Amino acid sequence: KIVVTSTHADEGKSTVCNHFARSLTEIGKKVLLIDADMRNSVILRHSPKSQNILGLSELFSGQATINQVLYNTQIPDFNIIFTGRFPPNPVELLSSPTFSELLDEFAKEYDYVIIDSPPLNPVIDAAIISASCDGVVLVVAPGKTKYKEANLVKEQILKSGSKIIGVVLNETDKKHRDMTRSLKEYYYRSK
Repeated sequence: KIVVTSTHADEGKSTVCNHFARSLTEIGKKVLLIDADMRNSVILRHSPKSQNILGLSELFSGQATINQVLYNTQIPDFNIIFTGRFPPNPVELLSSPTFSELLDEFAKEYDYVIIDSPPLNPVIDAAIISASCDGVVLVVAPGKTKYKEANLVKEQILKSGSKIIGVVLNETDKKHRDMTRSLKEYYYRSK
């Protein structure tokens, strides 16, 4: 169970999350992508039938069953659960024992459960979700992610009892790629 989050919106978190999940299916893994960004779902907005999709909100409120919220994709062994209609109390739903138990059940059926959560700087949803998961992937974007904010997000993740298993440097241009390459070369030469 892996949470994907960022410090702010517009750092490409949902796109990275979607590509990450798809790439796991390409190596033969069975993957479930859960859209838990119940405040501002990018994944739901990009769905052609977003008005009629049942999801986590309906599942938690008893208006739908797991089978009704589990959507197949065109990719074999890749399923999605959307947010559903936006609830007034996402923190309460995501921190409930029901959500944690649901993740445990899905982990028995899927090789990977990837959870797209809201950015962690404005709200604590990702920290709450990460407490029930194996790790967190943090998406950062040069020019958008400030060092101090990323450090605060890191501390929130660690306080939740989870760990950061990776960081994705997203939205890089040639200048940032060259800087990253230079840092890597310096790191390996200094060892």
